[in-house]
Amino acid sequence: PLKRWTFKQKRVLGIAASLLLLLTSFVLGRWTKQVPSDLSASAQNLEVEVAELKLLTASILLEQSSASQRLQGLEMLASFTETDQEIPYELLFKVLNEDQNPNVRLASTAVLKQIKHSAETKQLLVRAFLQQESPMLQIELLRLMESLNIQLEQKSLEEMIKKEQLDETIFQLIMEKI
Repeated sequence: PLKRWTFKQKRVLGIAASLLLLLTSFVLGRWTKQVPSDLSASAQNLEVEVAELKLLTASILLEQSSASQRLQGLEMLASFTETDQEIPYELLFKVLNEDQNPNVRLASTAVLKQIKHSAETKQLLVRAFLQQESPMLQIELLRLMESLNIQLEQKSLEEMIKKEQLDETIFQLIMEKI
């Protein structure tokens, strides 16, 4: 059938095919540029969901009766600091103040060292220090507060000195601060 067409008709058909190919390439090019932005939005949503699941898993692990599971929960919370995600510091202070295992409480201080501290978290650190009875935890909290330039009030230090069960090392450290 192309043999019957004139040279002019074949030329118009070639131009039309070229325009159709050009238009198709343009549309496909625009469509493929939009796909990555949709994918990046999906990836961000997926990251948020994964972080929420990690947080949920960590909080469930922190509620377990096994100390090793609670330590795994603290490790999961520590991974939040590596990705610059906000750590729920309330969970950390709950572990620090209420956990029956001193090793788990000590591990929570290691995670506390990694987070960004606001004025509120600094106040919670001071309260946690005043509540602790374990010399090991008191020393770690004193070091952490010192690294954050947190000053204990004179009144609080004097109350600590009056405690009968105050460890000698802690007593000396407090006396240096007074």
